[in-house]
Amino acid sequence: MLSHLLLLFISMTFAQGRNVPAPLLCIQGDASKTDLRDALARPALKGSLLAAFQIEKRNARSAQTAFSTRSLMGGVNIPGSDTQVSHKDCASDHLSGVGHAIRHAHELMTQTRLPQISKTCVTGALRRENNPADNTGFLCSSSEDITPTPLGNPTRNGPCVEDNYADYVTWSLNKAISCVNDPKAPLDPLMIFKKMNNESLLHFYTGDRNGKGAGQLTSIAVQDVNQLGLIERVSTSTNPDCLPFQQALSKEFNSATQVCPWIEPSEGFARNLIYSLLYFTALRESRTNDFQSAITNLGIENVAYRNYATLAAYGAQRPNTRENVLAAIRKNPRNVSAFQKQMTDTVPYIQQIESKFKEALLKAELTDPASCLED
Repeated sequence: MLSHLLLLFISMTFAQGRNVPAPLLCIQGDASKTDLRDALARPALKGSLLAAFQIEKRNARSAQTAFSTRSLMGGVNIPGSDTQVSHKDCASDHLSGVGHAIRHAHELMTQTRLPQISKTCVTGALRRENNPADNTGFLCSSSEDITPTPLGNPTRNGPCVEDNYADYVTWSLNKAISCVNDPKAPLDPLMIFKKMNNESLLHFYTGDRNGKGAGQLTSIAVQDVNQLGLIERVSTSTNPDCLPFQQALSKEFNSATQVCPWIEPSEGFARNLIYSLLYFTALRESRTNDFQSAITNLGIENVAYRNYATLAAYGAQRPNTRENVLAAIRKNPRNVSAFQKQMTDTVPYIQQIESKFKEALLKAELTDPASCLED
């Protein structure tokens, strides 16, 4: 008996360590329930979100292996070239010029793209405790599946959620934000993360009668996005970050009554992310119009005011938040931080978002909210 207890203690200690192979380490959930893990590992439909993720991850591994091999051999490859060059040769004017051009292009790219949500923060959200009565998890074989497999709730008793899952959610969320983002009225990646963390803990496989998937979509939101013709912005976009989502958007759904169109691991997740973000931008436009006179009169140009005013349009108390938003705008026309604090203090839905965000930070072992963002 003692030996069995000792073995159990050793195995539990090992499983909690940082050196456990990723497939064996469940960020959250029951390791015996591997349906979701297996679904993400299987070859996905060509052109889908999951297929794009699998290809990019495979290419990244190949590049890392090639880089490690070249480093051991004492040489590097110039991107876009098949020629290996020794470190000594890089002193030549020609190669220095190529290297400078590459660095300059990288600098331009990082200046124009949004900050990325970190995997550490996403993992913190995935590990949060959820009320077992809030949502039920399902695994769908396709968007048209009408008999999904129950997975339980996104708590420790739910399916195994391991490292590859966190990679997929992080990659997909950042791609979706970059795709929908309008440089003239940028999205706030951290605010979007906070909202989805509050709605679903970023568990895309959850759904109930109140909402579906990562963004907890409702039929009203789906119908509004369709009626406004917003999907075309993504489905016809030449932005490379939109490509993984376009296949999913070629199939039209006009309600969120069915679960699988919005939570299936590839097309469902893709569809959910884009509809959720487009609905946010639609609300932002309507809220901006509502407060436009105050914003114009005060000379406010910072999009953070509009983003936070939009958050107040969600939640059960949304009909009563207009005066709170106007008061915060008028009191803090030149201080975004003070405006956001007043909104948090006076709007219950935003209070909830910030409370759940603190839980995610705690699970991620982070203290600074800025640590959730990467360049």
